[in-house]
Amino acid sequence: PLMVCAAVLLLTLAMYALAILTIGLVSVLCWPEVLRVFGGASKTLIVFGFAAQCFLAAMFFLMLWHEKLLEKIAFALFELLAKLRLIRHAERRRTRLKEMMDEYRACTALLFTKTAPEAADPVEAPEHAQTLSGFRFRRLRQVTLSPHGFVSTPIEEPWQPMEPGDWRERIGVDFSGDTEYMIRFSAPAGIHADYLLDLGEVRYTCEVILNGKSLGSAVFTPFCVRLPKLQAENVLILRVSNTAANIFHSTDFTRWFSPQTIGPYDAIERQFEEESLPSGLYGPVRLLW
Repeated sequence: PLMVCAAVLLLTLAMYALAILTIGLVSVLCWPEVLRVFGGASKTLIVFGFAAQCFLAAMFFLMLWHEKLLEKIAFALFELLAKLRLIRHAERRRTRLKEMMDEYRACTALLFTKTAPEAADPVEAPEHAQTLSGFRFRRLRQVTLSPHGFVSTPIEEPWQPMEPGDWRERIGVDFSGDTEYMIRFSAPAGIHADYLLDLGEVRYTCEVILNGKSLGSAVFTPFCVRLPKLQAENVLILRVSNTAANIFHSTDFTRWFSPQTIGPYDAIERQFEEESLPSGLYGPVRLLW
């Protein structure tokens, strides 16, 4: 999934910054005579560069653990540029900035499990099980391709009835992006137990939102999440994302690039992508206790 790729890139950048600082520090401590071959101006630039790298690395790691700080800095800078009239369509760009911060927060959650759901093993023989049905569905964001890379487009559309299953039958095989499944359900009467939400089969990631509160994202099997205390009436939203395989498999790259640029492995890659084309919440979604 795209979110997992972004999380891996964030971790790679963090390790890269740490590696540069470690190599530089070890080199100076073990071979201090190396600095003697440089002139005064060069030594000044080296010290300044090392200090700047330390500062940037500290800020980077701080933002990984405290993404709210990054959000405050980003919005403060945005508001400053907006007041100086250096940003056009400020309201639209403010909305996009918020979406980017939500995506960034989700990436850091995957790295450090800040909002990951409480680990839950599937119940082998639950005493009670209630299958949830009557879902409604809508698309949130679609990812497409252009000659310059990925294009993310928000979608606003009404809820439509749709039960769990492969969404390709409803919205097409070429859709890659985010969707939502929503259902309202009542808590089992007279039951005050620890509930487990079993999502069944998911292609490929799912964020669980119960009564407006995110319980985290499930990205691996088993797709099971422990639920907090239920209300008498509850609203469950499952935000499901598939992979970019659908849009890659459906895009004719010869429109933009020559066969030499595409390379000989495109056909083989498309065969592998076919394994990841099934998309959506397959279920069954069950409430276990």
